[in-house]
Amino acid sequence: MRALILVVAAVLVAGCSTPVTGTAVAARPADTPRSTSKSTTTTTPRTTMPTSKAVPDRSPASDHSVILTFANRLTISVAVSWVDFDGHEVFYRQLAPGESYQQQTFTGHVWVVRTENGTERERFAAPATDSEVSIH
Repeated sequence: MRALILVVAAVLVAGCSTPVTGTAVAARPADTPRSTSKSTTTTTPRTTMPTSKAVPDRSPASDHSVILTFANRLTISVAVSWVDFDGHEVFYRQLAPGESYQQQTFTGHVWVVRTENGTERERFAAPATDSEVSIH
């Protein structure tokens, strides 16, 4: 029963992101409140998240909630999708160039960012802390 509740909660709450292929995404502890407002550029040092090769093909069960702030630094729109427990991408948000938004998810959940033509730019697993995902 607990597994079913986690699955339902994750599907209802975990935001999707569009996969980004070929580039790395940077993560940093988020220093913005847990709201859906636009984020601003920061000078905080960033660490690189794992590339697509090191990421699972589906999201694992997790009960550790985190907030990801997706920031599109490209000059084109991207789609943000969550990869569900069966490995299917679930669309969450289209981001215009320069747009940002905050998404609640769970540690280890897999996200994908894709360009307008469907090319995967990046695939990564959510870290254990609130983080910014800089799409570039």
